[in-house]
Amino acid sequence: MLSILSTLVPVFGIILLGIIVERMDFMPKETSVCLNQFVYWIGLPLLLFNALARMEAGQLSSALLWGILLGLLIPYAVAYLLFFIGFPQRRQEGAVFALLSSFPNSAFMGLPIVVLLLPGDEDAALIASVGAVLGVVNLLFTDTVLEMGRHCGEGRAKACFSLLRSLYHNPMLICSGLGVLVSLLHIKVPQPLMSIASMLGSTAAPCALFCMGMILSVQMTSSRGFVKGWVRRQFPLHLFKLIGQPLLTFAVLSALGVRGVAVAVATLVSAMPAGVAAYIIAEKYQVYAEDSSLGIVINTGLSALSIPLIVLILQYYGFF
Repeated sequence: MLSILSTLVPVFGIILLGIIVERMDFMPKETSVCLNQFVYWIGLPLLLFNALARMEAGQLSSALLWGILLGLLIPYAVAYLLFFIGFPQRRQEGAVFALLSSFPNSAFMGLPIVVLLLPGDEDAALIASVGAVLGVVNLLFTDTVLEMGRHCGEGRAKACFSLLRSLYHNPMLICSGLGVLVSLLHIKVPQPLMSIASMLGSTAAPCALFCMGMILSVQMTSSRGFVKGWVRRQFPLHLFKLIGQPLLTFAVLSALGVRGVAVAVATLVSAMPAGVAAYIIAEKYQVYAEDSSLGIVINTGLSALSIPLIVLILQYYGFF
């Protein structure tokens, strides 16, 4: 119990520090933007590259990969279907709701927590990295639905071009792809370059958590109707995201024969609160933006209770 708290308290402590620093307003307003840009363009991409480039053939089973992917896609499909049944004319909002219900904050929280919880465990870091990469699939589904809606009547070619352009500029996808190529083709990267990638990648975890705190602080300020929104719209989302998705991921992985630390890490990553990227997409298309902001704020706060509980359960049954 104490070992779990000693790991998780600093994680949420860094997030809280980011909130406090943003609220105290003694740093430039551009700080969160600059830090977010560093994490997005350099820190996290190099962390993913470093983990995937060191991957050996057969290190991750196909059952594990399919389990992680299904743990993302099934909740997305269920949430979208439920929203569509209730509001059949609001497909774009349904796509954002489904993303909030199924897209864990793998990169900004899941990977840092796994790295801190299991220091030196390269397999665990690799599984968390793969989970962060595969989570992009849900982003693509949502982006496709919203892009099609934006260009409704203008032809699908324009929507597809816009989608491909966004993929081309995604540094995490690019570095993940390069890491996989280095691993599969056994490319020998000079050690100084790997050291640079490792050093910069190691800054991603604390910077991502601190930056997330600053972003959440801004979202808390801009969110309206806190109690009303939580009671009327948000409770099913939180329950489904923080409890339903990790339970489903654990069940799928177990059914596929995945055991040990692998199933624990994949389950823990799926238990992360809704990713900030969901709000960024909602804001970009001006669809369900305020509810997304509110949902992520509350979801992250509640995860301070749900994540330690899930870690305790996994540890109790010998997965860690």
